[in-house]
Amino acid sequence: QSWEDTGTDGIKCNFTMFSLFYCHLAQHIAKDLGVAVLKKGLRNFAAQRGKRLHGLARRAGRKPTLSYLLSEGDLFLDPRFNVKTYKIYDGIVCKIERCVFAEVQKTHLNAELGNLYCGLLYKELLKAYNPDLKVEVTQTLCGGDAKCCLHFTEGKASS
Repeated sequence: QSWEDTGTDGIKCNFTMFSLFYCHLAQHIAKDLGVAVLKKGLRNFAAQRGKRLHGLARRAGRKPTLSYLLSEGDLFLDPRFNVKTYKIYDGIVCKIERCVFAEVQKTHLNAELGNLYCGLLYKELLKAYNPDLKVEVTQTLCGGDAKCCLHFTEGKASS
């Protein structure tokens, strides 16, 4: 499969394994416990990740701003993401041209639960990282062949 291009790169390998883990775990949770339980778990996971990123910014002596998150955070840690970032009048748009997470979800017929992950993760993560930040997920690669598109906006930065 095209997503098996990790070579010896540990970050790529970890992200691919995370994508596979989510795929299989999400399928079983949704089937056995229901989608509501999966959503609750995703919200909790995203909130913990947002708190972690907030703490990393603080330890670096930085405010938890959108620019810091996008430049130093690990939202797009895997270099295969191929993210293009554009400043627009009310924020920043990130277009992701390749997402291994989406490739894995499609390969394993898990696009619906992949979309659920992307739709919840970024919003909940930002809420915990800095409540003044917002994101609209206008397209995911799990849902089609168009580029994934995230539209970030930022109010006043929290202290």
